[in-house]
Amino acid sequence: MEIKSKELANKIESPKVLRSFGILMGSVFSIVSIVLFLKGAKWWVCGFGSIALIFFGLAFFAPLFLNTFHRKWMRFAEVLGAFNMKLILGFVYMTCFSLLGLIFKIIGKDPMKRKLDPKAESYWVDHEIVGSDDGLKRYERQY
Repeated sequence: MEIKSKELANKIESPKVLRSFGILMGSVFSIVSIVLFLKGAKWWVCGFGSIALIFFGLAFFAPLFLNTFHRKWMRFAEVLGAFNMKLILGFVYMTCFSLLGLIFKIIGKDPMKRKLDPKAESYWVDHEIVGSDDGLKRYERQY
């Protein structure tokens, strides 16, 4: 994460990237402004509308001025992405694996054969050797 931030600190994006960034941000602020207008918050409409016009103006006439804001926005996006990744993966883990474990417990299935048997001499599981038994040769291509 630090490496990306250091790379972003000195990087100057191309005018094409900065122009599309300015148009995107201007569009987002325009949409927010329209929604606020429909809700009747006229003072907020002026603020968000002005910000949208600034982004559109910079995008079309001076995209290089958006470089600093773009870098800061991308740093924010890195942090937000890392947080979202942990949140989403945690949710998937908790729902999928916990639910699967609960279902296996209810039906009494143990796919890893972890149940202890005090009468068993060994827990070794025999398996068939696929292919020829060439000694060490079969270990070269395990998959």
